[in-house]
Amino acid sequence: MTKTGSLIFYLTIYILSAYGLHGAFKMSNKKLRLLFVVMAICIPCLMASYRYGVGTDYDNNYNMFNYYSKMSLNGYLNYSNAVEPAFYLFSKIAGLFKSYRFFFFLFAVAIYAPIVSFIASGKHRQPIFLMTFIFLLTSFTSGLNIMRQMAAVSICFYSTKFIIEKKHAKYLFGICVASLFHITALVMLPLYYVWSTRKRWSVFDLKTILIYIAYFSAAICVPYILRLMGGRYAGYVNNAVHSANLSIVLNVIWVSVYLLSRKRILKNNSEMKLFLIMAVIGMILSFTGLYSPYIKRIAIYFSCVEFVLLPQMSVVFSKRTRKFVYILIFIYEILIFILSYGVLGHSDIVPYRYK
Repeated sequence: MTKTGSLIFYLTIYILSAYGLHGAFKMSNKKLRLLFVVMAICIPCLMASYRYGVGTDYDNNYNMFNYYSKMSLNGYLNYSNAVEPAFYLFSKIAGLFKSYRFFFFLFAVAIYAPIVSFIASGKHRQPIFLMTFIFLLTSFTSGLNIMRQMAAVSICFYSTKFIIEKKHAKYLFGICVASLFHITALVMLPLYYVWSTRKRWSVFDLKTILIYIAYFSAAICVPYILRLMGGRYAGYVNNAVHSANLSIVLNVIWVSVYLLSRKRILKNNSEMKLFLIMAVIGMILSFTGLYSPYIKRIAIYFSCVEFVLLPQMSVVFSKRTRKFVYILIFIYEILIFILSYGVLGHSDIVPYRYK
């Protein structure tokens, strides 16, 4: 496909999926609703499965699938440089069907399904279509490249609901499951301590500030830790590739806007407090992109809250103008998507290719 054709193709797929979920969750018939939800999930996941050579890491993932799909369990357990268990499991499952497409499909579902489940909860009090569309344009598209890590991110994000519900054992279990996809999911463990039953606890409470300082300190120490670990981990620091740090500027701007508007956001939905904290942590960790784009990916675990927080900006305005705000957010996300992937060519997502 051409670049323009690819962008239109992606946007069409994402709009169909988001609109499908919007319609599905309005259905009263549970069986019919489930059928339409599954169909809506499958639309972008099938697109992801049929891609060929799309994503900077595509060839690496494809070659690893061929390697691990033929490896015995004993060989995997004895292999010192073995990839995370979920990758091996998906490789073996897809290997049974001798289909690399099914392998990529499984990862796409692992990225998308947890977020759909979160959106289905309805606790966000925002339009399903807009939230889903933003997620697809941002995190899901990134998952066409860094699919292992984005699967871990989605599972971690879904698990945050257990922090809000004070089901800490389930949260820790969710993080452990996510770490089976990518070990960096463990960076979410300290988030366990940021939720409290005290109503006076705030985004800038002493306890929260200590969490911010802890993540800032970790961001500084990560390069030294990775060098000590050696191997491919040291390569994350020593690689000379530069990060696209325009995203850091946008991150700082939006987090500042969220914080300035936090009183109205929290008045509308107090549960957004946790996601505001995550946005601040994500902004702090995003500065690691100044020395390594690979380490900067850790920030995605927190900055992925964009699809939840950005629609919340509508509550800052009157009810009469909220639909207009939704339209502006919709247009903004499309423009950023076109700029990032169509113009700047991030992650080799455009043009879309299939085989």
